[in-house]
Amino acid sequence: MKNGSIIVIAVSSALCGDFFIEDNWAPRSAPTFTAYRDTTIQAGTAAMTVTISPKVELTKISSTLFGNNANAYMGNAMVTSPEAIKNLRNANISFMRLPGGNWSNIWMWDHTLPTDVKAEYLPMLKSAPQVNWTMKTDTLYALADSIGAKLQPCVNYSLARFYNGTDRVNRAASYAAKWVRDLKAKGKKAPYWEVGNENYGKWQAGYTVTGLDTISGSEYGKDFGIFADSMKGANPAIKIGAVIYTDETGYRNWSAGVLGSLNGKADYLIMHEYFTFANNINDVTANEVIASVSKIKEDRDNIDFMQNKYLGETATKLPVMVSEFNLRCGTKQTTMLAPIFQTMVLNEFVKNKFAMVNIWDIANGTSADGDHGILARKDPVIPDNAPNPGFFTYYFMTRFTGDKLSQTVSSDTTVRWYSSSFSDGSQGITAVNPSNKPMNVQINLNDFAVDTLTWFVLGADSILSPTVNINGIKPKLAAGGPELYDTIAPFRTPFVSGNSITVPPFSCLYGVLSAGGSTNVLSNQTVKSSGMTIRGNSILFETSGTRTIELFNQKGQKLFSKGISGSAFEIPAGFAKGIYTVRVNGMGSVVSSMVRL
Repeated sequence: MKNGSIIVIAVSSALCGDFFIEDNWAPRSAPTFTAYRDTTIQAGTAAMTVTISPKVELTKISSTLFGNNANAYMGNAMVTSPEAIKNLRNANISFMRLPGGNWSNIWMWDHTLPTDVKAEYLPMLKSAPQVNWTMKTDTLYALADSIGAKLQPCVNYSLARFYNGTDRVNRAASYAAKWVRDLKAKGKKAPYWEVGNENYGKWQAGYTVTGLDTISGSEYGKDFGIFADSMKGANPAIKIGAVIYTDETGYRNWSAGVLGSLNGKADYLIMHEYFTFANNINDVTANEVIASVSKIKEDRDNIDFMQNKYLGETATKLPVMVSEFNLRCGTKQTTMLAPIFQTMVLNEFVKNKFAMVNIWDIANGTSADGDHGILARKDPVIPDNAPNPGFFTYYFMTRFTGDKLSQTVSSDTTVRWYSSSFSDGSQGITAVNPSNKPMNVQINLNDFAVDTLTWFVLGADSILSPTVNINGIKPKLAAGGPELYDTIAPFRTPFVSGNSITVPPFSCLYGVLSAGGSTNVLSNQTVKSSGMTIRGNSILFETSGTRTIELFNQKGQKLFSKGISGSAFEIPAGFAKGIYTVRVNGMGSVVSSMVRL
């Protein structure tokens, strides 16, 4: 962890295309639910507009967006906890990086202690696999199997510096290859491998070693080639990444040294990013955290610059993995700020075409510096394995994110708006409002017909609230979210292009716009909306007034528009039987209702 913007990079001259997308993209269908909270939208004049163009596809979105990090100090009890397994399955973790963090630089995957290492480093290597309460390698495998995640191993590079002798790098590389061979023999899915973790940082094991110079990027880059050859000898199908930093001069010119020494041996770039820094991370403000989202575009530009400079402008640009990310602001990390920030960040990683993203981490533990885990551990308020607020980022985004990013143009940046297409024709939407004011947003759809909006709102009383609510349902405890979060029904309403929706303050809205409304939307011929009742073909208003009535079919096509006065209106006869949307202007707000004629 977690000091500095970290990149792990890997480079391969033979690579063509983005294999992360090619290997992991699949069509996705919009979520369905067994119960709904039918409602009507009563947004006032829209403060901003959003125009969504589903046919303008910006990039594919694969399952690699939803990776996570394990760490051995989560403890063995997690694997046998039904609550932990249920929650992690609900988080839909696609890849599980292991053993996680600096332990990757001391991890002996088969739990056999090496011989002929420098004596002062043997206790360090012994500490990771030998402590009884920590997870072992097979336990980490079992956890991944239990939650349906693929393995993403990080091999022990620092062993190459701990060994004695002139063949120390070859011996460490052979040990890494043995792990590759073992996983292949077991039939485990582990397509992506890393050599070391943040090795440029003095906080990492192996940075300084008796009898050797402080590690340099050039040394690591040359050694990486030996590791890659050995590991691919064990399984030519795997891809391997190497550690760099986000710019060429940071950490003693680390990236310049690495990229100048790889000689086409690596396959992809990897980056770690924690966004904000301070001597006391609790001093970092919520506004600073929100503003730091812009670093994603800066990182992308820096990496592209380095690839052009060190690999050549005509070289195939390599995919970029983010194998660790999170916000870094101390105890604020387990407040509503977490899902607000993480939801924006995941979408910005997609927009900037990062190929794979792993949050840090599954469970980390509460301390004076906060907690990065999506599940609680050693928290004084909520039990172990209960969801922290950041858990809900993944619970909702894995359900409401489609398989292709859609072009979205907003008139205002107060609410961050992202849209994606599902292959079944629905449109996923995500809106984030970090401000302290509700925002009414008019949604305009280009070349897309819709008749239903289904959505959840994840919200809180303030951006730094330790409790979050779902559709207004709050937790019983003083931290986290509703205990029965997976039983809460979504809101649902008739919807057509041009309608507005309110995004509350300090909230994330996750929804889907669906076309061709289902026939079970209405249970009978009488529909009551705010201020009006539809019975058969008759619309009855509680008060008289001047209004405009519009009727839309399931494709979103307007069939007629008529201005009326009075307290009643009869929908003309002659329309085919089916589901329609009535939209009424002139009742203090726009009111829509789905009707069956």
